[in-house]
Amino acid sequence: MIASATDGGHLEALVRMAVPVLQAAQTPQPPRRGAKRWYTDWQIAAMGLIGVLARRQTKSAQYRYLRQRRRDVVLLLGLVRWPSRSTYF
Repeated sequence: MIASATDGGHLEALVRMAVPVLQAAQTPQPPRRGAKRWYTDWQIAAMGLIGVLARRQTKSAQYRYLRQRRRDVVLLLGLVRWPSRSTYF
């Protein structure tokens, strides 16, 4: 049987390959005002990538999928805090 990207090991390998590309694509931004941001744009983009690779079609389904695997995503992306649902959207 062919393993799909939704399998834990394969999904993690794909995300690890994409992280340097996402980091390089992030452009320097002027300082933001307001509350402190605990995550960068590339981390939010990587979360979206994980949802798409897991074949979740809506943002709500992606966020639910990520939330169920919160511990793994935090370790994989180095998140300090979990972004709120409104931040992910």
